[in-house]
Amino acid sequence: MIPPPLIKASAAAIAEPIANISNASIAQGCYPNVWKMGQVMLLFKKNDEFKKENFRPVTVLPVLSNINIK
Repeated sequence: MIPPPLIKASAAAIAEPIANISNASIAQGCYPNVWKMGQVMLLFKKNDEFKKENFRPVTVLPVLSNINIK
C-alpha cells in the first residue's frame, strides 16, 4: 500500500528490486499474493447519498500490480 507519488519519487532506487521480483514471478509462474489483494471502497453513483443502493463497490489494487514489464 505504497502511495504512487512515493513510488515515482523513489523509482531509481527501487526499479531493480521490483524488476527482480517481477522477473522471478514470471520465471516461477506465480504472482505475489499481496499484489492480488485490493481495498474495497464505495463509490457514489447518483441521487440520495443516504441510500446504500446509490453506491457501488470498487476495488483499488496496489500500484505495483499495475506495472507493465517491458
